Amino acid sequence: MKQHKNLYGVLSLALVLLFGLSANAQQTATATATLFNGFVVGITVTDGGSGYGWAPYVTITGGGGTGAGAYATISNGVVTAITVTNAGSGYTSTPQVLVAAPATTPFSSSLILDLPLDGSAVDVGPNDFTVINNGGGTWVPNRFSQANSALALNGVNQNIEIPYDARLYPDEFTLSGWFNFQQLTSPNESVLWESGNASSDAWRGFQMTLYAPGYGFIYQDYTGSGFNAYLSVGITNFVGNEWCQIVVTRTSNSAELFVNGVKVASQTGLTPYAKPQVTSMSLGADNAASGSGFYDFCPVTLDTVHIYNRALADSEVNSLYTNEVAGLVPTVGVVIKTIRINMMQLVPGQTYQLETSTNLSSPSSWTDVSVPFVATNSTAYYDVDIIGTAIGFFQVVELP
Repeated sequence: MKQHKNLYGVLSLALVLLFGLSANAQQTATATATLFNGFVVGITVTDGGSGYGWAPYVTITGGGGTGAGAYATISNGVVTAITVTNAGSGYTSTPQVLVAAPATTPFSSSLILDLPLDGSAVDVGPNDFTVINNGGGTWVPNRFSQANSALALNGVNQNIEIPYDARLYPDEFTLSGWFNFQQLTSPNESVLWESGNASSDAWRGFQMTLYAPGYGFIYQDYTGSGFNAYLSVGITNFVGNEWCQIVVTRTSNSAELFVNGVKVASQTGLTPYAKPQVTSMSLGADNAASGSGFYDFCPVTLDTVHIYNRALADSEVNSLYTNEVAGLVPTVGVVIKTIRINMMQLVPGQTYQLETSTNLSSPSSWTDVSVPFVATNSTAYYDVDIIGTAIGFFQVVELP
């Protein structure tokens, strides 16, 4: 019969329990904790909520213990998983898991256009503008590494078009977006954001242009008969294939340009910009002067694009950046994939079996780990893949 020789430690690891829902209006996610012997060993999402632009904070409170921690993962605005990063200790009852509510778009009462670009090119702002995705594009991870939550344009024949609507052009405005320029070394002009053209809307609207590498980045608008605001910043303010937030604020007599919340250019003594009258707005390309299409395509990835109906104050622009960059703060979660079981006091030449069980309560049930082995010296080890197993108790037994 089997003789029990050694009993080895307890393992708790981070559980990732997935739960999928569709995203609609904003709703706070909910979740429950799983305890074992005073440790938080898993968290189950009971309602994924909706409307999350970035992963919310997760707080574990009550239950008599301390130290448990976890982080959330989202997809398309829904919390799909909560991963335990610290099991804590001393819990005598199930603690409460609190998931932060979805954060609303900052200064939402002033929004005109809101393009989260979280898997679809749809305006979720108050006006429900038509958005046309010309030429396709590729849905890629956004600045928070969330899959299919940013739109990559190839710089050849792809752009976003919003048909003309006078509501897109208030007297004063703020343009805001997150952009990842795929290259900064092309000698050719590429247009990031544009309204108006050189014929049917000549000298009207505005344009953001990348003149890499010679001229940097430029914002300009028009009087109806010539140039008006003209702001420029060196290309060294950007890094290829890295995310940045670009914001332009425009009052009736001033304009300011911000990169990652920092004002990099400003101009005063201006006149009101001349509003477009017929042409579409474009992200990622210029409107052809003939009105026949688009050109000067920009190889860029787009995310979180807003238009506000007023010029945000400097402090508000900084707050907007702080709010929207929050998901870029690095976080670390540890998930153990493999453990090494060290076995000692073995007798060379004797046959042994490593076993595992999910609990020690009587009667316990043990399962063989791999096949029996013959000891060649007094110590041995075995690597066990424990992803998804939650708890592991191990023993080695001597076989006849």
